[in-house]
Amino acid sequence: MRAVRLVLIPVLAIIMAVAAGSAVYASNNASWSVSYNVATATSMVETTAPFNFGTVMPGVLTASTPNDLSISTNDPAGIQITASSATTAESGASPCVPDASRTVDGSSIVLTPTPVTNGTTATKGTASAPGNLGAPYNLFSAVPTEQGAYDEVMGAQIVAPANVKANSTGCSYTLPVNFVLVAQ
Repeated sequence: MRAVRLVLIPVLAIIMAVAAGSAVYASNNASWSVSYNVATATSMVETTAPFNFGTVMPGVLTASTPNDLSISTNDPAGIQITASSATTAESGASPCVPDASRTVDGSSIVLTPTPVTNGTTATKGTASAPGNLGAPYNLFSAVPTEQGAYDEVMGAQIVAPANVKANSTGCSYTLPVNFVLVAQ
């Protein structure tokens, strides 16, 4: 029995040493997974003052005036910008006495977009052909997939309808132009 104990005790000691070493090894090598989502964030700010074309001739397209939208996005799918305008009557401060029958609509505004500028990755997009704002108008025929901060520069022109009425004294036509940034 003593011989069995002499053999068994060292064997058990070796097994325990190996098991303890394995436990130490396992405790030094752990792994786990971390998952998280990043929300899509897009923003747009007009960085140029509103357009003032002054006095225009009915039926004559004005010279193009540039405007700039600053865009920031982390969306790799890209963005679209839709522009629109509405019919508006003449308005102004005194001595203007607005005449509600004197109106113009968004079709008198012509935008000429460009591919985006100042981005650092992906595609700059393809600008749509010049179009008027009689209906919502997409600035890109192929959307830019830039991420980070960049600019959309576009030219704006006015072509007052040939049959537009002249403004009342001190009044002007002020057309609101709305730009909507749409994540793709």
